[in-house]
Amino acid sequence: MTSHPWFLQVLGLSPYADRAAVRKAYAMALRQIDPGIDPQGFARLREAYETACLWCEQERTTEAPDDTPRHPPPTERHPDAPQDEDVPTQDDADAVEADPRADARRDAAILMDGFVAGARRGSAVDATDLLDRTVIALRQRYIDAPGELEERLIDLLARQELPHRHALFETASRLFHWEDIGQLGPLGQRGEWVEHVLAQRNVWMRLTESRRKQWLERIGRARRPIDGALVRHWPDMEQLQSQYPHWIGLHMDHDVRLAWKAAFDALPASTQKNHRQSGATAAAFRPVVDKPSARRRVPLRRLGWIVLLYALMQIYRAIADQGSISEWFSLGSRDTPATCAELYRRLSRSDVFAGLSRDEIRELTSRGERCERQGDWHAPTGNGTPAEARP
Repeated sequence: MTSHPWFLQVLGLSPYADRAAVRKAYAMALRQIDPGIDPQGFARLREAYETACLWCEQERTTEAPDDTPRHPPPTERHPDAPQDEDVPTQDDADAVEADPRADARRDAAILMDGFVAGARRGSAVDATDLLDRTVIALRQRYIDAPGELEERLIDLLARQELPHRHALFETASRLFHWEDIGQLGPLGQRGEWVEHVLAQRNVWMRLTESRRKQWLERIGRARRPIDGALVRHWPDMEQLQSQYPHWIGLHMDHDVRLAWKAAFDALPASTQKNHRQSGATAAAFRPVVDKPSARRRVPLRRLGWIVLLYALMQIYRAIADQGSISEWFSLGSRDTPATCAELYRRLSRSDVFAGLSRDEIRELTSRGERCERQGDWHAPTGNGTPAEARP
Protein backbone atom coordinates (compact mmCIF):
# COMPACT_ATOMS: atom_id res chain seq x y z
CA MET A 1 0.00 0.00 0.00
CA THR A 2 1.50 3.30 -1.03
CA SER A 3 1.84 6.22 1.38
CA HIS A 4 -0.31 9.31 1.09
CA PRO A 5 1.55 11.72 -1.31
CA TRP A 6 2.66 15.00 0.29
CA PHE A 7 0.95 17.18 -2.31
CA LEU A 8 -2.42 15.56 -1.59
CA GLN A 9 -1.88 16.17 2.12
CA VAL A 10 -1.20 19.85 1.46
CA LEU A 11 -4.44 20.10 -0.53
CA GLY A 12 -6.38 17.97 1.96
CA LEU A 13 -7.31 15.32 -0.61
CA SER A 14 -7.64 11.57 -0.59
CA PRO A 15 -5.56 9.25 -2.81
CA TYR A 16 -8.58 8.88 -5.09
CA ALA A 17 -8.89 12.58 -5.99
CA ASP A 18 -9.27 13.51 -9.64
CA ARG A 19 -8.30 16.66 -11.54
CA ALA A 20 -11.57 18.44 -10.74
CA ALA A 21 -11.15 17.78 -7.01
CA VAL A 22 -7.57 19.07 -7.15
CA ARG A 23 -8.62 22.35 -8.78
CA LYS A 24 -11.48 22.84 -6.31
CA ALA A 25 -9.24 22.16 -3.30
CA TYR A 26 -6.60 24.56 -4.61
CA ALA A 27 -9.17 27.33 -5.11
CA MET A 28 -10.45 26.87 -1.55
CA ALA A 29 -6.94 26.79 -0.05
CA LEU A 30 -5.97 29.90 -2.02
CA ARG A 31 -8.59 31.92 -0.15
CA GLN A 32 -7.09 30.98 3.20
CA ILE A 33 -3.52 32.12 2.56
CA ASP A 34 -1.99 35.59 2.21
CA PRO A 35 0.97 35.56 -0.23
CA GLY A 36 2.35 38.74 1.30
CA ILE A 37 2.43 37.30 4.83
CA ASP A 38 3.38 33.71 3.96
CA PRO A 39 5.16 33.63 0.57
CA GLN A 40 6.78 30.25 1.30
CA GLY A 41 3.46 28.68 2.20
CA PHE A 42 1.92 30.13 -0.95
CA ALA A 43 4.76 28.78 -3.11
CA ARG A 44 4.37 25.34 -1.51
CA LEU A 45 0.61 25.41 -2.18
CA ARG A 46 1.22 26.28 -5.81
CA GLU A 47 3.83 23.52 -6.13
CA ALA A 48 1.41 21.03 -4.56
CA TYR A 49 -1.28 22.04 -7.05
CA GLU A 50 0.99 21.65 -10.08
CA THR A 51 2.36 18.33 -8.82
CA ALA A 52 -1.15 17.02 -8.13
CA CYS A 53 -2.30 17.97 -11.64
CA LEU A 54 0.64 16.12 -13.17
CA TRP A 55 0.00 13.15 -10.87
CA CYS A 56 -3.66 12.98 -11.95
CA GLU A 57 -2.67 12.93 -15.62
CA GLN A 58 -0.07 10.19 -15.02
CA GLU A 59 -2.46 8.09 -12.96
CA ARG A 60 -4.95 8.06 -15.84
CA THR A 61 -2.41 6.19 -17.98
CA THR A 62 -1.24 3.61 -15.39
CA GLU A 63 -2.92 0.81 -13.44
CA ALA A 64 -2.13 -0.90 -10.14
CA PRO A 65 -0.23 -4.28 -10.22
CA ASP A 66 -3.43 -6.23 -9.54
CA ASP A 67 -5.00 -4.71 -12.71
CA THR A 68 -7.47 -2.76 -10.56
CA PRO A 69 -7.64 0.94 -11.49
CA ARG A 70 -6.43 3.18 -8.67
CA HIS A 71 -9.17 5.65 -9.56
CA PRO A 72 -12.82 5.11 -10.46
CA PRO A 73 -13.26 4.67 -14.24
CA PRO A 74 -13.16 8.14 -15.83
CA THR A 75 -16.18 9.46 -17.64
CA GLU A 76 -16.10 10.01 -21.39
CA ARG A 77 -13.37 12.42 -22.34
CA HIS A 78 -14.05 15.88 -23.61
CA PRO A 79 -12.85 16.32 -27.23
CA ASP A 80 -10.45 19.04 -26.08
CA ALA A 81 -8.96 16.97 -23.26
CA PRO A 82 -5.24 16.11 -23.68
CA GLN A 83 -4.57 12.67 -25.16
CA ASP A 84 -2.24 10.12 -23.59
CA GLU A 85 0.71 11.30 -25.62
CA ASP A 86 0.27 14.78 -24.11
CA VAL A 87 0.94 13.54 -20.54
CA PRO A 88 4.32 14.94 -19.42
CA THR A 89 7.10 12.35 -19.29
CA GLN A 90 10.23 12.35 -17.16
CA ASP A 91 12.25 13.55 -20.13
CA ASP A 92 9.88 16.47 -20.55
CA ALA A 93 10.17 17.30 -16.85
CA ASP A 94 13.98 17.23 -17.03
CA ALA A 95 13.89 19.54 -20.07
CA VAL A 96 11.63 22.00 -18.25
CA GLU A 97 13.86 22.03 -15.18
CA ALA A 98 16.87 22.73 -17.40
CA ASP A 99 15.20 25.78 -18.94
CA PRO A 100 15.52 28.87 -16.67
CA ARG A 101 12.51 30.41 -18.40
CA ALA A 102 10.34 27.70 -16.84
CA ASP A 103 11.25 28.92 -13.34
CA ALA A 104 10.54 32.52 -14.35
CA ARG A 105 7.17 31.57 -15.77
CA ARG A 106 6.31 29.54 -12.67
CA ASP A 107 7.21 32.49 -10.43
CA ALA A 108 5.07 34.74 -12.61
CA ALA A 109 2.12 32.35 -12.30
CA ILE A 110 2.47 32.42 -8.51
CA LEU A 111 2.51 36.23 -8.56
CA MET A 112 -0.61 36.36 -10.73
CA ASP A 113 -2.45 33.88 -8.49
CA GLY A 114 -1.40 35.92 -5.49
CA PHE A 115 -2.81 39.08 -7.03
CA VAL A 116 -6.17 37.43 -7.75
CA ALA A 117 -6.40 36.05 -4.21
CA GLY A 118 -5.38 39.36 -2.66
CA ALA A 119 -7.78 41.41 -4.80
CA ARG A 120 -10.68 39.22 -3.72
CA ARG A 121 -9.81 39.62 -0.07
CA GLY A 122 -8.77 43.25 0.35
CA SER A 123 -10.22 46.71 -0.13
CA ALA A 124 -10.23 48.70 -3.38
CA VAL A 125 -7.10 50.58 -2.30
CA ASP A 126 -5.35 47.34 -1.41
CA ALA A 127 -6.38 45.72 -4.71
CA THR A 128 -5.11 48.58 -6.90
CA ASP A 129 -1.87 48.82 -4.92
CA LEU A 130 -1.39 45.05 -5.29
CA LEU A 131 -1.96 45.31 -9.05
CA ASP A 132 0.70 48.03 -9.26
CA ARG A 133 3.22 45.94 -7.35
CA THR A 134 2.39 42.76 -9.27
CA VAL A 135 2.94 44.38 -12.66
CA ILE A 136 6.28 45.81 -11.50
CA ALA A 137 7.36 42.40 -10.24
CA LEU A 138 6.21 40.61 -13.39
CA ARG A 139 8.26 42.90 -15.59
CA GLN A 140 11.32 41.51 -13.83
CA ARG A 141 10.36 37.91 -14.62
CA TYR A 142 9.97 36.78 -18.24
CA ILE A 143 8.97 38.95 -21.17
CA ASP A 144 5.41 37.65 -21.68
CA ALA A 145 4.37 37.85 -18.01
CA PRO A 146 2.77 41.34 -18.01
CA GLY A 147 0.82 40.52 -21.18
CA GLU A 148 -0.51 37.29 -19.69
CA LEU A 149 -1.65 39.15 -16.57
CA GLU A 150 -3.28 41.81 -18.78
CA GLU A 151 -5.32 39.20 -20.66
CA ARG A 152 -6.23 37.34 -17.48
CA LEU A 153 -7.27 40.56 -15.76
CA ILE A 154 -9.53 41.57 -18.67
CA ASP A 155 -11.23 38.15 -18.55
CA LEU A 156 -11.81 38.41 -14.79
CA LEU A 157 -13.21 41.94 -15.09
CA ALA A 158 -15.48 41.06 -18.01
CA ARG A 159 -16.83 37.97 -16.21
CA GLN A 160 -17.25 39.98 -12.98
CA GLU A 161 -15.07 37.55 -11.02
CA LEU A 162 -13.23 40.29 -9.11
CA PRO A 163 -14.47 42.94 -6.66
CA HIS A 164 -13.49 46.61 -7.02
CA ARG A 165 -13.68 46.24 -10.81
CA HIS A 166 -13.98 49.95 -11.53
CA ALA A 167 -10.86 50.82 -9.51
CA LEU A 168 -8.91 47.92 -11.02
CA PHE A 169 -9.99 48.90 -14.56
CA GLU A 170 -8.77 52.47 -14.09
CA THR A 171 -5.46 51.28 -12.66
CA ALA A 172 -4.98 48.72 -15.45
CA SER A 173 -5.83 51.35 -18.07
CA ARG A 174 -2.93 53.41 -16.75
CA LEU A 175 -0.50 50.52 -16.34
CA PHE A 176 -1.16 48.95 -19.76
CA HIS A 177 -1.80 52.25 -21.64
CA TRP A 178 -5.20 51.15 -22.91
CA GLU A 179 -6.11 54.66 -24.06
CA ASP A 180 -3.05 55.01 -26.30
CA ILE A 181 -3.66 54.81 -30.04
CA GLY A 182 -3.19 51.30 -31.44
CA GLN A 183 -2.68 49.69 -28.02
CA LEU A 184 -5.83 47.52 -27.94
CA GLY A 185 -5.69 46.03 -31.44
CA PRO A 186 -3.38 43.10 -30.57
CA LEU A 187 -5.71 42.05 -27.71
CA GLY A 188 -8.46 40.93 -30.12
CA GLN A 189 -11.85 40.43 -28.49
CA ARG A 190 -10.43 41.43 -25.11
CA GLY A 191 -9.34 44.73 -26.65
CA GLU A 192 -12.82 45.23 -28.12
CA TRP A 193 -14.32 44.78 -24.65
CA VAL A 194 -11.95 47.41 -23.25
CA GLU A 195 -12.84 49.75 -26.14
CA HIS A 196 -16.53 49.42 -25.30
CA VAL A 197 -15.86 50.24 -21.65
CA LEU A 198 -13.76 53.28 -22.53
CA ALA A 199 -16.33 54.57 -25.03
CA GLN A 200 -19.19 54.16 -22.54
CA ARG A 201 -17.13 55.78 -19.80
CA ASN A 202 -16.47 58.82 -22.00
CA VAL A 203 -20.19 59.28 -22.61
CA TRP A 204 -20.96 58.60 -18.93
CA MET A 205 -18.61 61.38 -17.85
CA ARG A 206 -20.64 63.85 -19.94
CA LEU A 207 -23.77 63.22 -17.88
CA THR A 208 -24.51 65.68 -15.10
CA GLU A 209 -22.25 65.14 -12.10
CA SER A 210 -25.12 65.11 -9.61
CA ARG A 211 -26.88 62.33 -11.50
CA ARG A 212 -23.74 60.24 -11.78
CA LYS A 213 -23.05 60.51 -8.05
CA GLN A 214 -26.64 59.72 -7.18
CA TRP A 215 -26.78 56.59 -9.35
CA LEU A 216 -23.40 55.25 -8.23
CA GLU A 217 -24.35 55.82 -4.59
CA ARG A 218 -27.46 53.69 -5.06
CA ILE A 219 -25.50 50.96 -6.84
CA GLY A 220 -22.97 50.99 -3.99
CA ARG A 221 -25.74 50.37 -1.44
CA ALA A 222 -27.31 47.52 -3.42
CA ARG A 223 -26.90 44.13 -1.75
CA ARG A 224 -28.87 40.92 -1.85
CA PRO A 225 -31.62 40.95 -0.70
CA ILE A 226 -32.36 44.36 -2.17
CA ASP A 227 -33.30 47.05 0.33
CA GLY A 228 -36.94 48.05 -0.04
CA ALA A 229 -35.93 51.71 -0.34
CA LEU A 230 -33.85 50.88 -3.43
CA VAL A 231 -36.41 48.75 -5.27
CA ARG A 232 -38.31 51.80 -6.54
CA HIS A 233 -35.17 53.02 -8.35
CA TRP A 234 -34.89 49.98 -10.62
CA PRO A 235 -36.25 51.84 -13.72
CA ASP A 236 -33.22 54.15 -13.58
CA MET A 237 -30.86 51.19 -13.19
CA GLU A 238 -32.56 49.40 -16.07
CA GLN A 239 -32.02 52.41 -18.32
CA LEU A 240 -28.38 52.71 -17.27
CA GLN A 241 -27.79 49.02 -17.88
CA SER A 242 -29.30 49.37 -21.35
CA GLN A 243 -27.17 52.37 -22.38
CA TYR A 244 -23.92 51.65 -20.53
CA PRO A 245 -23.85 47.84 -20.01
CA HIS A 246 -20.07 47.38 -19.90
CA TRP A 247 -19.44 50.45 -17.75
CA ILE A 248 -22.23 49.70 -15.27
CA GLY A 249 -20.96 46.10 -15.15
CA LEU A 250 -17.80 47.41 -13.49
CA HIS A 251 -19.92 48.81 -10.64
CA MET A 252 -22.86 46.38 -10.26
CA ASP A 253 -22.67 42.59 -10.00
CA HIS A 254 -24.79 40.47 -12.31
CA ASP A 255 -26.56 38.67 -9.45
CA VAL A 256 -27.37 42.00 -7.75
CA ARG A 257 -28.87 43.28 -10.99
CA LEU A 258 -31.06 40.17 -11.32
CA ALA A 259 -32.17 40.40 -7.68
CA TRP A 260 -33.01 44.10 -8.10
CA LYS A 261 -35.09 43.42 -11.20
CA ALA A 262 -36.86 40.49 -9.54
CA ALA A 263 -37.75 42.63 -6.50
CA PHE A 264 -39.19 45.34 -8.75
CA ASP A 265 -41.13 42.84 -10.87
CA ALA A 266 -42.69 41.46 -7.70
CA LEU A 267 -44.36 44.81 -6.98
CA PRO A 268 -47.98 45.40 -8.02
CA ALA A 269 -48.39 46.71 -11.56
CA SER A 270 -49.79 50.03 -10.35
CA THR A 271 -46.80 50.53 -8.03
CA GLN A 272 -44.37 49.75 -10.84
CA LYS A 273 -46.10 52.31 -13.03
CA ASN A 274 -45.84 54.99 -10.35
CA HIS A 275 -42.14 54.29 -9.82
CA ARG A 276 -41.44 54.48 -13.54
CA GLN A 277 -43.25 57.80 -13.80
CA SER A 278 -41.37 59.23 -10.83
CA GLY A 279 -37.97 58.11 -12.13
CA ALA A 280 -35.47 60.21 -14.04
CA THR A 281 -36.54 61.64 -17.38
CA ALA A 282 -35.01 60.53 -20.66
CA ALA A 283 -32.95 63.73 -20.80
CA ALA A 284 -31.09 62.69 -17.63
CA PHE A 285 -29.48 59.77 -19.47
CA ARG A 286 -28.22 61.87 -22.40
CA PRO A 287 -24.84 63.63 -22.41
CA VAL A 288 -24.84 67.32 -21.60
CA VAL A 289 -24.07 69.53 -24.60
CA ASP A 290 -22.07 72.61 -23.72
CA LYS A 291 -23.98 75.76 -24.69
CA PRO A 292 -22.11 78.91 -25.68
CA SER A 293 -22.38 81.46 -22.91
CA ALA A 294 -23.66 84.96 -23.63
CA ARG A 295 -20.77 87.41 -23.96
CA ARG A 296 -20.45 91.14 -24.14
CA ARG A 297 -20.46 92.40 -27.70
CA VAL A 298 -16.92 93.14 -28.93
CA PRO A 299 -16.30 95.99 -31.39
CA LEU A 300 -15.49 94.74 -34.91
CA ARG A 301 -12.17 96.59 -35.00
CA ARG A 302 -10.99 94.94 -31.80
CA LEU A 303 -12.30 91.58 -33.00
CA GLY A 304 -10.20 91.91 -36.16
CA TRP A 305 -7.05 92.44 -34.11
CA ILE A 306 -7.89 89.43 -31.94
CA VAL A 307 -8.35 87.20 -35.00
CA LEU A 308 -5.08 88.41 -36.51
CA LEU A 309 -3.20 87.86 -33.24
CA TYR A 310 -4.65 84.37 -32.91
CA ALA A 311 -3.64 83.52 -36.49
CA LEU A 312 -0.09 84.70 -35.86
CA MET A 313 0.13 82.64 -32.69
CA GLN A 314 -1.05 79.53 -34.52
CA ILE A 315 1.51 80.08 -37.30
CA TYR A 316 4.27 80.51 -34.73
CA ARG A 317 3.20 77.35 -32.89
CA ALA A 318 3.09 75.33 -36.10
CA ILE A 319 6.58 76.46 -37.05
CA ALA A 320 7.97 75.81 -33.57
CA ASP A 321 6.30 72.46 -32.93
CA GLN A 322 5.98 70.92 -36.39
CA GLY A 323 8.84 72.53 -38.25
CA SER A 324 6.77 73.72 -41.22
CA ILE A 325 3.92 76.13 -41.99
CA SER A 326 2.12 73.47 -44.02
CA GLU A 327 1.10 71.75 -40.76
CA TRP A 328 -0.73 74.87 -39.59
CA PHE A 329 -3.04 74.90 -42.61
CA SER A 330 -4.23 71.39 -41.73
CA LEU A 331 -5.48 72.71 -38.37
CA GLY A 332 -8.33 74.49 -40.07
CA SER A 333 -9.97 71.28 -41.31
CA ARG A 334 -11.69 69.64 -38.34
CA ASP A 335 -12.46 65.94 -38.54
CA THR A 336 -16.10 64.96 -38.23
CA PRO A 337 -17.24 62.20 -35.85
CA ALA A 338 -17.45 59.86 -38.84
CA THR A 339 -13.91 60.61 -40.05
CA CYS A 340 -12.63 60.32 -36.47
CA ALA A 341 -14.25 56.88 -36.21
CA GLU A 342 -12.61 55.80 -39.45
CA LEU A 343 -9.27 57.18 -38.23
CA TYR A 344 -9.74 55.24 -34.96
CA ARG A 345 -10.27 52.04 -36.94
CA ARG A 346 -7.19 52.74 -39.08
CA LEU A 347 -4.86 53.55 -36.19
CA SER A 348 -5.94 50.43 -34.26
CA ARG A 349 -4.22 48.21 -36.83
CA SER A 350 -0.78 46.93 -35.87
CA ASP A 351 0.70 47.81 -39.31
CA VAL A 352 -0.79 51.29 -39.51
CA PHE A 353 2.56 53.06 -39.93
CA ALA A 354 4.09 50.58 -42.37
CA GLY A 355 5.53 52.35 -45.43
CA LEU A 356 4.62 55.85 -44.21
CA SER A 357 7.04 58.74 -44.02
CA ARG A 358 7.80 60.56 -40.79
CA ASP A 359 5.62 63.52 -41.83
CA GLU A 360 2.68 61.22 -42.67
CA ILE A 361 2.98 59.46 -39.31
CA ARG A 362 3.06 62.85 -37.54
CA GLU A 363 -0.05 63.99 -39.43
CA LEU A 364 -2.03 60.86 -38.51
CA THR A 365 -1.03 61.16 -34.87
CA SER A 366 -1.97 64.87 -34.80
CA ARG A 367 -5.39 64.10 -36.29
CA GLY A 368 -5.97 61.45 -33.64
CA GLU A 369 -5.08 63.90 -30.87
CA ARG A 370 -7.42 66.53 -32.33
CA CYS A 371 -10.27 63.99 -32.51
CA GLU A 372 -9.67 63.20 -28.85
CA ARG A 373 -9.77 66.89 -27.88
CA GLN A 374 -13.03 67.27 -29.84
CA GLY A 375 -14.55 64.38 -27.85
CA ASP A 376 -15.01 62.29 -31.01
CA TRP A 377 -12.36 59.61 -30.31
CA HIS A 378 -14.52 56.49 -29.99
CA ALA A 379 -14.54 52.95 -31.27
CA PRO A 380 -16.58 52.65 -34.51
CA THR A 381 -19.63 50.42 -34.63
CA GLY A 382 -20.56 48.04 -37.43
CA ASN A 383 -22.01 50.84 -39.59
CA GLY A 384 -18.92 53.01 -39.25
CA THR A 385 -20.41 55.53 -36.81
CA PRO A 386 -18.82 56.25 -33.41
CA ALA A 387 -19.98 54.14 -30.49
CA GLU A 388 -21.21 57.35 -28.78
CA ALA A 389 -23.78 57.89 -31.51
CA ARG A 390 -25.57 54.59 -30.88
CA PRO A 391 -29.07 54.93 -29.43
